[in-house]
Amino acid sequence: MIITTERIDSVSAEYSTLYNLQPVGLGTPYIESLTSYITRLSKEHNVSLGNLVKGVIGPAFEQSYIKKNLAESVFGETGRYINGNSDVSIYYIKVMEILTGREDIQHLTMCNWKGVFHKNIIGKNKKWCEFCLEEWKKNDQVIYEPLIWQVDNVNFCDNHNCELSSICFNCNKSQGYLSSMNNLGYCQFCFSWLGVKRSTSESVETPHEEEFINQNFKELILESQNKHSFPTQNNILNSFNCLKDEYGGINKLSVILNVKYHTLVSWVLGYNRPSVENLEIVCSSLNISMLDFFDLDEKTVIDNRVSLPNSFIFGNDEESRKELQRNLEIKLNDDTVQPLSSIAKELQVSTNYLKSKFPGVTKKLLNKHREHQSRIWQNRSNEIIQLLNEEINSPQPISKAEFCRVNEFSLSSLNRHFPLLARELVEKHKEYTAFKKKKRKEEIKKEVKDIMITIHNRGEYPSIRNIIKSMNKKGVFRNPEIRSYYKAQMKELGYVVNKNRK
Repeated sequence: MIITTERIDSVSAEYSTLYNLQPVGLGTPYIESLTSYITRLSKEHNVSLGNLVKGVIGPAFEQSYIKKNLAESVFGETGRYINGNSDVSIYYIKVMEILTGREDIQHLTMCNWKGVFHKNIIGKNKKWCEFCLEEWKKNDQVIYEPLIWQVDNVNFCDNHNCELSSICFNCNKSQGYLSSMNNLGYCQFCFSWLGVKRSTSESVETPHEEEFINQNFKELILESQNKHSFPTQNNILNSFNCLKDEYGGINKLSVILNVKYHTLVSWVLGYNRPSVENLEIVCSSLNISMLDFFDLDEKTVIDNRVSLPNSFIFGNDEESRKELQRNLEIKLNDDTVQPLSSIAKELQVSTNYLKSKFPGVTKKLLNKHREHQSRIWQNRSNEIIQLLNEEINSPQPISKAEFCRVNEFSLSSLNRHFPLLARELVEKHKEYTAFKKKKRKEEIKKEVKDIMITIHNRGEYPSIRNIIKSMNKKGVFRNPEIRSYYKAQMKELGYVVNKNRK
């Protein structure tokens, strides 16, 4: 049989550089993360992670900065970006798909949701469920790190109703995603097992917010393995505009979502994208999942429509307006003083609405708060003046910066409102510092003189070296003034000073 070049190429094409290892949890919300997959590959090849990265994975990169770091086994914070929704994760996906011959590596990261999350959503250090690890080890299952554990906002394991761990129980150190000698389930520093020895978990009731977050990210991770196209910023814009139209404007929508008006405007106009935390608030307020929000339509909004709070009035309900008027008058006559924004939030209306519908009482509330703030400032101002005068007349005045720190007052405010006193304090502190410096020099001179006389009386030569031994202060003679004083004292004792002698 004749073996041709074409046949060799076709046979070679069937083999990958690294094992075609199947990711754990494929097709489930608990699919493993890419850093976990890379670590398992090193174990399957029976080499350390550092050697695998340095010898095989690193050279496959086109990006010189990544190649250089991996050649030196420098991982730093790279791990969190490998699993996330950044460009770094895309680079790693491309390389790992080539090296393993697999086409599902992208599902091990959150990169498919790059269009809707504007920042990396993976935490700084990795997290794990100690009970999951122990359970897998006990049942001889594969030890791995699910992607959902590494999402920054996910802090609970919904399988065991317990909080995820983030530091080693033995050495109290946080764990990076990649380490040269990494071994899944074990500490990178002291190599202790990160699971627990107990047979059952001390489960606690998962907070509703955490349950909502877990469920949403499980949906996103699972859907990522089934979808072929993913939402972008335009989907978020369409969703907010759909909500705005359905609820009759941004003003009403801001109350429903419990989001500041100007923040919502920036989202609706596309100037900014909401953070993960803000998306959670929005979706929770609307009783929908993030997945539904990214593909929101009019029917979904109507089916999940949230009613406006009873106290949110738009001029159609006279009785409600009277109730709101009474609440404002109670606030006006109350001994406590609140800013208008705080009152509006408490009544679940906007400040602009209060100003337009109740201009008289709103103006009085603003004046009340302004007068209150003025009284507070006047009292504080008098207090600062008194403290400044006390410090200026003190025998040991502190610096201006220290004064602000001790009295919890900003440096810029001190310079702006009390320029003369601030300048006087600076001068007094300079004088005190100069006095301390001079006094310190005199003390050193006296000490030098006393030691010189003592050494001279012993019949020894009072060299600088001998003086330093007695003083135990090596840097004293670096000061030109002290050296001049030493020479003068040597002459008084009858010595001829040799410049080369120490």
